[in-house]
Amino acid sequence: MGDIEKDFMLDLIKSYAALYFVEILGICIMGNHFHILVKTVPEYKFTDQDIKKRYVDFYGDDRVFTDGLIPSLRAKLSSLSEFVREIKVGFARYYNKRHNRLRRYLRYVYEAGAVNRPEKGKTPEKYAPLSQVNFTGQAKVIGDRMLN
Repeated sequence: MGDIEKDFMLDLIKSYAALYFVEILGICIMGNHFHILVKTVPEYKFTDQDIKKRYVDFYGDDRVFTDGLIPSLRAKLSSLSEFVREIKVGFARYYNKRHNRLRRYLRYVYEAGAVNRPEKGKTPEKYAPLSQVNFTGQAKVIGDRMLN
């Protein structure tokens, strides 16, 4: 993954983070994969209006929003696996079009696990050195990319 692709990946992650109910705590974009430390927001912590606002802000006038979408959007927009799937699919489409390819780009299955579990020794601070991500304050270091 070159600089152009890394920049696109960063923009893609930021874009989907605005749609999904997630908080990005850290990102590390490497040459052939990426790490994201994400805090998900439980479904009960956001309103129907929050869902509608994010949907309309993301899709604009390209899609019509109806109240019938709310139950499925509530589940989808709080799902970590859906968030990561959107990023991987979006990046693969971009990369394949840019490089005139027809196959998938990121072949690795994503792995998720609870990091903020001090009783099990899993904290962001202990995870950080393994993936070269700085977790002090807001997300800052993204491999060699910055998230503001």
